[in-house]
Amino acid sequence: MDLTRLNLKEKLIKGEISVDVAGKFLGLSLEEIEYCKRYNSHRGDSVETVADVYGLVLTIKEHKAEARRLAKKIANNPDITEIIVSQLETSGLNDSFVLGSLHGLIKQTESKSVQLRAIEMYSDLTNLKQRRESENTQVIDYSKYTDAQLDALLELMKIGTVEGESSLITEVLPPLFIKLPEELEEEKEKEKGK
Repeated sequence: MDLTRLNLKEKLIKGEISVDVAGKFLGLSLEEIEYCKRYNSHRGDSVETVADVYGLVLTIKEHKAEARRLAKKIANNPDITEIIVSQLETSGLNDSFVLGSLHGLIKQTESKSVQLRAIEMYSDLTNLKQRRESENTQVIDYSKYTDAQLDALLELMKIGTVEGESSLITEVLPPLFIKLPEELEEEKEKEKGK
């Protein structure tokens, strides 16, 4: 079977072709191919990978700025992304694994901040916020709330979840029911003024 764009990812995952062959087929430069090969060894840090490939020293301000610029450019290249995703899938890191791990973090109850961060990550991965906004449903920025408020909100979300439902989309009370510290201070000031 000949190499095509349609079967490239499959052949990479199965190990039938190398990153070099895939990169050349996709028309990547030697540096871009090397970036793909070194990406995992830098724990997915694009800036570090670029610095390694291009010989940039990240402690030098200009080099760091150049590494960031190149990393952003490379991150927007779908051909490079396809090769890296193929390599990640080969190592066992795929959508199912990530979503399963997030599911475990969301369901754990020891750390509310970890739980909410996992929910945010799930939301980012699945474009939940954009889907909710397109439905004209209010989306709340949880980063404004204290730990106590987040605990109370999680309890309200648990109460509002229908047993047996696995959906993470839950109707949340509007923010006016949960007072932020600055809102409480404003109310105290208003009461003093009366």
